[in-house]
Order: sequence, then C-alpha cells, then structure tokens
Amino acid sequence: MRAYTNGESHYSKAQKNATRYLIMYAYSENPGHWEEFRKELNVIEGGRSARTSMADGGDADIIRRNLLAARNHADDVDNMIWLFENFQHVPFMKRAIRAWKEADQLVAEKYAYALEIREKVYRRKLGQDQKQALVERINEYTKAINEKENEFSAIFGDASRTLNGYLFYFNILMILLIVGSGSFLTMSMISSLDEKNRDLISTNDELDKFVYSASHDLRAPITSMKGLIEISKLEGDDEKKQQYLNLMMDTLNRQDHFIREIIDFSRNKRSLLKIQEIDLRKIVESTIQQHRYMEGADRITFGTDIRTEKLYNDTLRVEIILNNLISNAIKYSDKRKSDQYVNVITDSEGDNCIIEVEDNGIGISDDDQKRIFEMFFASEHNSMNSGLGLYITKETINKLGGSIEVESKRNVGTTFRVSLPNRTGG
Repeated sequence: MRAYTNGESHYSKAQKNATRYLIMYAYSENPGHWEEFRKELNVIEGGRSARTSMADGGDADIIRRNLLAARNHADDVDNMIWLFENFQHVPFMKRAIRAWKEADQLVAEKYAYALEIREKVYRRKLGQDQKQALVERINEYTKAINEKENEFSAIFGDASRTLNGYLFYFNILMILLIVGSGSFLTMSMISSLDEKNRDLISTNDELDKFVYSASHDLRAPITSMKGLIEISKLEGDDEKKQQYLNLMMDTLNRQDHFIREIIDFSRNKRSLLKIQEIDLRKIVESTIQQHRYMEGADRITFGTDIRTEKLYNDTLRVEIILNNLISNAIKYSDKRKSDQYVNVITDSEGDNCIIEVEDNGIGISDDDQKRIFEMFFASEHNSMNSGLGLYITKETINKLGGSIEVESKRNVGTTFRVSLPNRTGG
C-alpha cells in the first residue's frame, strides 16, 4: 500500500513537470521543451500500461518493466503486482483503480490537447492571447488530474489505517489467549493501552492527512513559480514581464498566508494555555486595523459593538480566532453589494463571553455548513483557499473549552457565534 502511495507521488510529480514543460513549449516554441514534456509523460504511460496489463492478466515481465518505467522502486514491484492481482476486486482497491483509470483518461485528453498545441506551433498560429487561453485550459486539466491523484492516495491511506486497526485488535486477542483470563490489573492496563492507542491512531490519522495535503499545497506554488520564472526568461516584452511578476507576487502571498496558518496550527497544538486579562475592545479594533489593507477591505464598513469589555482567557488564541473570522468575512464579501459590512459584537452569557462576527457577504450553502470546520475542506467558492482557517479556529476554540456556531444564507450573509469561558480573575 505504501508502494502504491509512493508511486502516486512519482505520477503526480511527472504530471506537474509535464504541465510546466508544455506551458514553456507553448510560449517558447522550443522543441527541447516538447521533448522534456514527452519524457515526463513516459512515467505516466508506464503506470497506465502496467495497470491495464495487470487487469488483463498480462505477462509479469512486461508489467515489471512498466512499473519500473513509472519510477517505482525495484524492491516494491513484485508486491505491487501481488496486491493488484489478489485484491483488485476488494472495494477499496476497486475505488483506487477507478480513480487511477480516470486520471489516465484525463492525461490522455491533456496529451491530445498538447498535440493540438504542437500543430499550432508548427503553423505559427499562436498569438499572445491564444497562449494565455492555452495555459488556462492546461491548468484545468492539471487541477482535475490532481483531484484524482488525491483521491487515489486517500483511498490507500484509509485502507492502511483500517488494516492497522484490525492488526492491533488481533494482537490484543492473541495476548489475551496467551495470558488466559488474566488479572484485573492486566485488564486495566490493556484497557488503558487501548484508549491511548485510539488516541494515537486518531492523532496519526490527522497528522497523515495534514502532512499529505500540506505538502501538496506547499509544492503547487513552487511548481507555478518555476513555470513563471522560465517563461519570464524567454519574454522580451517588459509589460508581459510585469504581468508575470504580479502573478508571482500573488502566488507568494497565498504561500505566505498558508504558512502563517500552519504556524497558528502549531502554536495551538503545542503551547500551553496562558490565562490573562484581555481588553476586548483593543484586540478587536487592532485585528480590524490589521486587515484594512486586504483586497476588498476598502469597500467594507467595519462596525463594533463591545458590550463586554474584559475577558480572562488566552490572548494568543483569542487573536487567532478573531484573525481567521474577520479575514474570512473580508475574503468572502459580496462585491455586488454597495453596502458591504462586517460587524464584531461582544457580550456576556452567564459565565461565558460571546463574540459574534457578522457580514453580508456571499454566505455559505447548507451542505457546506456541515463541513466548513473540517481540515482542508474547500468548497466550490473557496477552491483556492487552504481549507485550514476555520479548522484552526474550531480547534483553538476547543482548546479554550468553548464552542462555535454558524448561521448563514447564500447571497445574504454569515454570522459566526463563539462562546468562550470567562475565567474571571485568571
């Protein structure tokens, strides 16, 4: 299973490199870039040929050569063939093979489109506007293929963790058979270990998902930057170079935001609670001020209604919560409205402090409201977002012993209501 996951990473890297060389070829018309594009596609072709041969019960030597051409490690090849042959009709493997096949079909469509590009290059029929349109369509294919790659890896990750869980309980059963009835102390120890193991499996599951998705999100802007740099080297028009520089800056800004979210995630996980008096008026106004220069913030009216001035809790984490909720309200404002607003309200409810952030932005659909606090969740309206902000917000609130609710309606607006314990006097 790990070999197949590693194979997907080679597939993914080859696919991204092929995209980069194809874009460079479209702009430079350099035959060398076309050859590099074809070389990277050979990796994907090796995997496709191996898959079809294994499904048809083909010659083992041919399958091995194709898996090696797909950059799989020689020590893994026999086990990969064994797993495919013996488990191809098991539900998890069937889903993975289907995702693999769909990705190959998309790659084939992408290659057919690449041949059209090559024909136009030969005929000198590619203007600047046409090149830009080609890049956009190539990126659409790349995005669709990436989704299938992620689906393939997620299937194997889930299956590995399930199998690991079965093996764990099998080991527990064997221990019980060997030890016999055991003593109360032994049973207590096993129960404790079982609980800790569940916690560890849950933590590892979360970490696996975080590392895998974060690595993809961190690598994608790097690939984009490399492509833009290569194109800029070949561009003689200063105005076009400036456009490429602006695209590079946008990419770096998204990368910087993503890294800051990872830092928030790490701080919340690792740092201990530090309870102190918080001036809510000051921290709310400071957070709003920090976001006044975000794109689109100049069209928004910010309002505050500070009914509760003081909160005894962790300052760093309250800042993380406000930062994410206010930045989201700006990011998903409705540019069609002339009276855009974001309001922050603080109040008390028993021993709890209530913080509300309301806006009249684009809103959140009912289906998405059920998933917005999941790690790396991205809806059709925030596909360019990391999907970490609201997950970090929810985890931070949980760490403080609070709760968060959302009320939203598409094209009307959204209100997030946070309840935090007011640990009066520290």
